Amino acid sequence: MAVGNISKMISGLALLGMCGLGSSNAALSADKAPAAQLASGFFIGLHAGAGTGKTNWIDGGVGPLGGHNQQGAMGGFNAGYLMPAFDWLVGVEGSLGFLSIKGKHLDGVFNQVGWAGPAAEYNESKARWLATAAIRAGKDIGSSHIYAKAGLAQQRQNYSLVGYFSPGVTFASTSVNRQGWLLGAGVEHAIQTNWSLFAEYNFVQFGNTREHLVCAPGYADCGGTNTTGVAIKISNVTQMGKIGLNYRFGH
Repeated sequence: MAVGNISKMISGLALLGMCGLGSSNAALSADKAPAAQLASGFFIGLHAGAGTGKTNWIDGGVGPLGGHNQQGAMGGFNAGYLMPAFDWLVGVEGSLGFLSIKGKHLDGVFNQVGWAGPAAEYNESKARWLATAAIRAGKDIGSSHIYAKAGLAQQRQNYSLVGYFSPGVTFASTSVNRQGWLLGAGVEHAIQTNWSLFAEYNFVQFGNTREHLVCAPGYADCGGTNTTGVAIKISNVTQMGKIGLNYRFGH
């Protein structure tokens, strides 16, 4: 799936959420509390959506290996607590999402004349889960509750080197937890006394880290003579669009 298609999917999810929020506002009866009152207190919820990311790979010995886009779907849980502060609602929110956001590219060095092996080499990545903890602040604007959030994130990533010695065979890999920061924004609206819908966008930056991809059994010295792996500096950025449903306690 092309990056443009993922971007359209994210935009579509956000638009769907906005439409749902708008139509639910028209259906609210007079005895239902407004969004700001519903948003206070503890809440739990579910979310689903799509994500896209970007990775760049640099081998410390030979230089840039290229990069690729990660694309796929995600879904998970969220929870938090919000309280009134003047005309705002502020608090904390955490989430755990299960991801299938992946991609690959043809290695930019180890397919060239003098470096090429028996098979084409690919650099592959896959994001497995994402945990976030953020501070959130929002305000009612018209009939909607608009909010922004900022905080920390941790993402599980799998990195693999595939091919070179044999077509389609993974000869080095690692699984790591990447730490980073996030910025997000969303809109939320009550649909019943204890329930609300939301649509949200997140940008998550994980920076550059040097990862050690360990040689697979049968591929000793996969990074050269007397080596147990390959050291590669890998950057990661992830963007996600999601819609969800929250339940609030105590109303």
